[in-house]
Amino acid sequence: MDVDEVAKKLVLEVTMNEVAKPIPMMYEISNGNIIAKGTIDILDFDMKSSFMAFAKKCAVFHENKSFSDVNIEFTIPYK
Repeated sequence: MDVDEVAKKLVLEVTMNEVAKPIPMMYEISNGNIIAKGTIDILDFDMKSSFMAFAKKCAVFHENKSFSDVNIEFTIPYK
C-alpha cells in the first residue's frame, strides 16, 4: 500500500478472482480510526458474467441501467 500523508490519499491493492488492481482511495483520520473510501469497477476483476446476470435480473427496477462501479470503504484503528 502506498500512502501520501499530505494529500491524504492511498493506493490499496485489491485482489478478486485472481485479478489484482491498485485502487486509489482518499482517507481521513477520525476518532482514532483511519477511514478510507474509493471505487472499483467490478468488470476489472473478471466479473462480467456475474454483472450481466445482475443487470438482467434488476433491469425492471433500474430502468434498464446498471453500473459496474462499486464504492468500497474500510475503517481501521489508528494510534
